[in-house]
Amino acid sequence: MAVLATWVASADGQIVFEQDFVQGQPSPAQCTAWRAFAAELVEQDYRLLVLRGSNDPEGVSCGDPDVIAQIAANINTNNQARLSYPCDGRTWMTGGCGGGVELSAAGSICACPNPQYIVRPCIGNANWGGVNTATCNGASQTIIVEFFTGGKCQYTVRKSKAKGGCESCPAPGDNLPTFAECEDVEDCRKKIRTQTACPDGPGSCKLKGKRAACG
Repeated sequence: MAVLATWVASADGQIVFEQDFVQGQPSPAQCTAWRAFAAELVEQDYRLLVLRGSNDPEGVSCGDPDVIAQIAANINTNNQARLSYPCDGRTWMTGGCGGGVELSAAGSICACPNPQYIVRPCIGNANWGGVNTATCNGASQTIIVEFFTGGKCQYTVRKSKAKGGCESCPAPGDNLPTFAECEDVEDCRKKIRTQTACPDGPGSCKLKGKRAACG
């Protein structure tokens, strides 16, 4: 897996850290990218935080604007204090680990839960975290952190078909959020077709939806 020297994307509505990490190797280039990413997390209206990667493309998320704003501020200011925030069924934390701030959705800082969702590129050794993997000496992978500031297209499920034995697919009439950015509902596609991982268990959900809102 090639190592990206620095890749931090910043555009209207989205600030992204995306880096490849290699098992058994420290991450100095990724630490440089993390610090550049941190500098972008200035005070603004945040709507969604997502921690995902090559071993879980959907990842985990926090949708509480107040919590996201505090997490962003902690990373931006290199706040070394170990601070925790409950959000959307997980305990998110920030705090010092090695030479920088760790972002954890595992309820711990500078620990090795397995499997879990943690990123700490500036730790100075090979324990840089992981997404749905071991978080110390984790497998080679891409880790992505996304802060969203704009609205997101929301859809109403019209048709839902379970695949692979999934028993918890959204039902017709349910809300179907997406990561597509919008300022107005007219920015959203009128209809979508998508296939998502089963919310609870094996399999997937094949969905059709109609445009509902931007928010």
